[in-house]
Amino acid sequence: MTDSDSTILLTGEHLSRAVLIAVARCGARVRVAESAWRQVAAAAAFLGRELERGQPIYGVTTGFGSNADRLLGATRLRERPGCERPLVAELQRNLIISHAVCVGPPLPAEVSRAMLLIRINTLLRGHSGIRPETIERLLWLLNADLIPVVPEK
Repeated sequence: MTDSDSTILLTGEHLSRAVLIAVARCGARVRVAESAWRQVAAAAAFLGRELERGQPIYGVTTGFGSNADRLLGATRLRERPGCERPLVAELQRNLIISHAVCVGPPLPAEVSRAMLLIRINTLLRGHSGIRPETIERLLWLLNADLIPVVPEK
C-alpha cells in the first residue's frame, strides 16, 4: 500500500510481493499507519502494566524454552521496585549473546532489507509488547539505508 507521495504505508498486515520488492530492491521509503502505532502502544502499555503487577512473562521475566519455568530476576524485581527495565535489558542481552553464532558470507543487502521490512511489519501487529521507539529506530535504519550485515548462517 502506498500513500500520495509514493511512500510505502505499513499497517502490520499483509505485505505484497510488489511492496517487498519495492523496498528491498528499489529502496522505497516506508512509514507506519497511525492505526498500527496505536496497536503497538497499547501492547507496550499492557506489558508495562503486567511488569508492574509482577506477573511472570515468558521471555521477559522468565527464561526461554526449557528454562521457561525459571523466574529470572523476579525476586530482584520485588527487592528493588522500579528496576524492571535494567533486568529486562540484561535478559535480552544475555539471550543475544547465547545465540551469537555468525558464519558464512553476508547475505545480499536486498535480502537484509527484506528481512528488516518483514520484521518491522510483524512488530506493528502489536503482539510483542515492543516499545514504539524501537520500531521507530528500525524504520529509521531502513529508510536511511543503514542495513545490517547478516551472515548466511
